[in-house]
Amino acid sequence: GIIMKIGIDIDDTLFDTDEVLISCALQYDKEFVNNRGFRDKNSYHFVEKFYWNKNNVFDFFKKFHEENYIFSLKPKDNCVSVLSKLKEEGYEIVIITSRKSVPYLDIYEKTKEMLINNGICFDKLIVDVKDKGIVCEREVIDIFIDDRIEHCVNVVNHGVKHVVLF
Repeated sequence: GIIMKIGIDIDDTLFDTDEVLISCALQYDKEFVNNRGFRDKNSYHFVEKFYWNKNNVFDFFKKFHEENYIFSLKPKDNCVSVLSKLKEEGYEIVIITSRKSVPYLDIYEKTKEMLINNGICFDKLIVDVKDKGIVCEREVIDIFIDDRIEHCVNVVNHGVKHVVLF
C-alpha cells in the first residue's frame, strides 16, 4: 500500500529551470526587445527582471515553448534515482506546479511528456496551481518539497506537517 504522499514542485526543485530560462530570456532580449539585459536580476517576475512589458513576456514564453526549450531542461542530480527509489518503496508522488496553460499550449501534456522523457516517476501531475496549500490539503499530501519559501509557508498554513525548502 501507499506509505505516504509526497507533493513536489518541478521548476528549480526537480529540474534546473532557471538557468535555461534566463539564458533564453537574455537571448530573446538581445534579438527582439532592447538588449538592456537585467533591470532587477533577483526579481521573480520578468516584467521586473528585465526591461520588458507584458507583451514581451507573453511573446518570450510563446517562443520558449514553441521552440521546445522546455525539453532542454534537465533533472537535477540524483533526482530520477531518488524518485524511482521512493516509488519502489511505495510512496505516492504528486507533481504540483504553477506552470500555466496558455492559448497556444497544453501545458499539462507538454509537462507530462517532459517528465516521462526524463524518466521522472510520478503518480499524478497537477498544473496551473495558483495555491499549492489548497492543492496539498485536497490531495492529502504528507510531505511537500518546493524551492520557493512562499509556497512552503502557504502549504504549512494548510496543515501539511513536513515541508522541505529545496
